[in-house]
Amino acid sequence: MIVTARYILAELDNETELLRILALEARTHPDLVEGAVHRLVSATYAEFAAWLAERTGLAPERAEAVAAVGLGALLSSRLLTGVLGVTPTGVDDETFVTTWVDMMTRAMTP
Repeated sequence: MIVTARYILAELDNETELLRILALEARTHPDLVEGAVHRLVSATYAEFAAWLAERTGLAPERAEAVAAVGLGALLSSRLLTGVLGVTPTGVDDETFVTTWVDMMTRAMTP
């Protein structure tokens, strides 16, 4: 799970400019942004939920909830720092990833 968290954070870091554009365009072109978010983000959540269900034996509904919370935490972290330029928690990436893995491991227990 540590590799998964670091990979997702690295991908979000690589997509910082796209996230900024989506945030800026959300006000003036909400339909366009909604479609882009659906294609980019919703698919990622669904794939992660399916992976969790397959790997852990969680019921699909539970896997979807765990994926939503898990990916939501990672996305929020990068939206705050990469798009908004703030670090409200003061938690470094290493601590964040370690805590995320602990949280996810507990949440994945059927």
